[in-house]
Amino acid sequence: MFQLSMPKTQPMISLCMIVRNEERYLADCLESVNDFVDEMIIVDTGSTDRTVEIAQIFGARVYHHLWENDFSKHRNQSIGYAKGDWILWMDADEQLEPDGGKVLRKAIANTDADSLMVTMVCYFENRTRQSWNNSIKLFRNGLGIHFEGFVHNRVVGCKSTGFCPVKIYHFGYDIDQTSVRKKFQRTGSLLRKAIHEDPLNFKHHHDLAVAFSSVHRFREAVYEGLTAIRLHKEQGASDPNILWTYFVVASSYYNLQMWDEAKSFAQEAVSINPDHFDSFFVLASVYAAQKDMKRFLEAYDRFDELAKKYSEKPELMTGLVVNKIDEKWRLDLEYGTLLLENGSTEEAAKRLQEAAGQASAPPVAFRLATVACRERGYPDLAKIFLQRAEEAGLETQLVEFERALIQNTEGNRAGYLVTIHRLLGMEVPEPPEFMHVLGVEALKIGELAAAEKLLTGAIQRAYENAGIFNALALACKYLDKWDEAVQWNQRALELDEKNTDALSHLGHLHYDRKEWESAKTYYMKSLSIDGYQRDPLFRLSLLALMDQDLEQCISYCDRLMAELDIPRNRVIGNLENIAMIYDEIGEAFSKSGEKLLHLEALSFSKCLRGR
Repeated sequence: MFQLSMPKTQPMISLCMIVRNEERYLADCLESVNDFVDEMIIVDTGSTDRTVEIAQIFGARVYHHLWENDFSKHRNQSIGYAKGDWILWMDADEQLEPDGGKVLRKAIANTDADSLMVTMVCYFENRTRQSWNNSIKLFRNGLGIHFEGFVHNRVVGCKSTGFCPVKIYHFGYDIDQTSVRKKFQRTGSLLRKAIHEDPLNFKHHHDLAVAFSSVHRFREAVYEGLTAIRLHKEQGASDPNILWTYFVVASSYYNLQMWDEAKSFAQEAVSINPDHFDSFFVLASVYAAQKDMKRFLEAYDRFDELAKKYSEKPELMTGLVVNKIDEKWRLDLEYGTLLLENGSTEEAAKRLQEAAGQASAPPVAFRLATVACRERGYPDLAKIFLQRAEEAGLETQLVEFERALIQNTEGNRAGYLVTIHRLLGMEVPEPPEFMHVLGVEALKIGELAAAEKLLTGAIQRAYENAGIFNALALACKYLDKWDEAVQWNQRALELDEKNTDALSHLGHLHYDRKEWESAKTYYMKSLSIDGYQRDPLFRLSLLALMDQDLEQCISYCDRLMAELDIPRNRVIGNLENIAMIYDEIGEAFSKSGEKLLHLEALSFSKCLRGR
């Protein structure tokens, strides 16, 4: 007796998306899944470009809903239209890897789970950086699985989740600084609203910390990250992504050059998860900054071991976001730099070459190797790496700029000036990072108007950090634009309230206008952060002398003399003794190339002697 067996029908898969003005990405996204999904459901929230037309070319069913500032609401609308057995949800700036559809089809045909994770690869900074995380991108329809969270929405309601070894690439964060700033303004506003409505939700504070970090507002990133960590501990939560929060805090402290704090939070993360390789990246970077070769190598080896492990088996990441899986080359550059500082030039050159050869962006890596060699007094080696950077495709203007800096290192001041003036005579360069560094060089050679133009142009292109505000403030000061100089220094302090350059520069501005009390306030704030700054110590000693507070004047002089390595064992009995101290301080300033301070010290010495 024969039994007729019916062929198994494949599960139907619905692609569900929400979009608005995504003509830049949408065709590539839909093309990547076109032969894999059974239907495309798109909720459009107000596109004014060709988004809807592109979706319809691919046969998508498009539904129109007004944007209500709630990502999850619109995602739930999209899945409400789906007829498939399984939902695949994507953003327009994502693409499924080639042949990934076959792997996904096989996975859903052989799983009892109600949802599947895949590995998301997010690109940043012209694809020179990437982060990985496993995220639920497929789930069964009709089981009540849905989205929550009006900013960073997440899938909820899953009872069993499997893993599928496929990657989805996310390009939405691989954008220019202007776009990053716009995205931050939108996301930041929504996150502040979320925190206002639910202030004890540590995830909102984590998300805002990540957003601040993306625009280099590191002190605010630290504050929100610390808040998230505190709430996570108080609530006894066990979200694995709290390790991402630790990484944001540690790396933000690193960028603020607060090495001990960066190291402390990276070590705490490792105590939670000994395999958290992002934390070993931070530790290696801190030890490199501290020139601690032994500890650098320990962290470097552990990072390398774990990065290989997760790359080969990404399912081990579970729900964790990792940020440094493809950046061993950056640590290899640090390794080569440490070898240079130890005088091992041959081994350093080999390590730097290997790092650049393995980098995701060879022109960038070769330029960084060039800078490392130049700044450590190896101009011949810097020339070799600059040549390789040029061969790898480094922009012509950057090549010329680096060549000029090497000439300056070699003592060829004339060649340096010719090249810098030629670059200043060209059209305003791109990208804004180059405008920044060229503007700083213009400032150094006294081309103040050019410096102001370049630095302002970089800021207009959404390139903002405390350093560029500091430089622009100096340019404005030398151009006698006092109010603008004050404003730019204040902008620097908005980004970094402990920016000693901005504080001391504000002290100088008020000092030059004989606003002594304001000058004193800023100098003392600056010294409370870093007590060894020469300018504030010197100026405060003079202000104390003006106030006839000899004891305080001598105290500041003592600290300054220690910093200048001037012998301090002496008795101060009269003004002549203090005048002699200023003579020695002035001589020390002269030897260190600080000519203006040298002249000011000698001038005060003469005043004390009644000349």
